[in-house]
Amino acid sequence: MRIAQVSPYDFAHPGGVQRHIASLSRELQLRGHELSILSPCTSEQSSVDTGDVKFHSFGRSVPIPTAGSIARISFSVWHEWRLKNMLEFERFDIVHIHEPLMPMFALTASRFSPSATIGTFHAYNEGRGNGYTIWKRILNRGAIRLNGRIAVSKPAKNFANRYFPGDYRVIPNGLDVDRFSMPAPKPSVMKDADINMVFVGRVNESRKGLKYALGAYSLLKWEYPNLRLIVVGGGVPDRESYRMMGERCRSPHIIHFMVKC
Repeated sequence: MRIAQVSPYDFAHPGGVQRHIASLSRELQLRGHELSILSPCTSEQSSVDTGDVKFHSFGRSVPIPTAGSIARISFSVWHEWRLKNMLEFERFDIVHIHEPLMPMFALTASRFSPSATIGTFHAYNEGRGNGYTIWKRILNRGAIRLNGRIAVSKPAKNFANRYFPGDYRVIPNGLDVDRFSMPAPKPSVMKDADINMVFVGRVNESRKGLKYALGAYSLLKWEYPNLRLIVVGGGVPDRESYRMMGERCRSPHIIHFMVKC
């Protein structure tokens, strides 16, 4: 089948949804399908490994604060028109739209695609979700059309169903079993003689909780002097505040940043 994967999020910036789309596309292509990824992309090329899957860039994005993170999405009328025309011309067998409620790129795909549409809902927010509330009446009056709905977890299903009621099937994110079954050398930053505390997550997003890891480290290091904190994640950290935390712990040299910006 010819399948289009539509991402509302900018592929110039790493993120869970983007990696999900790229990994799923590569796997489906290995199984004999023809894949295309359609997404905003601010840079000349994607920062997410898409392999040899066709990637179609739809221009720059705008950073929007949401749920303790930054959603980089497109509001370009020109690129929405381009997307609409491409979907009509290509006539994919399936158009798989990720975060279908996210304006405006994903909404355009769900509304104007002449092909069968599947929506995958990734988001969960413990708050009231004011952004979704604003769209609720519009969305439920035909502004979005999906032939099938997937949620990556039960909380994601419940969250989406609150604003866009329907029949959802829960399919968790996939795992590349072969890749993670292969033994790999221990990173050199891991020291056998010490206790290694590892934090994994984007360091410039408060919802990932790096400040809590730093707080726990500052308490535990007094009881365990050989404790080392290793921070692994994308984004640009507020290095000054973390350096000050290290000085307060009197051991700045044992906070290691392994950051992929």
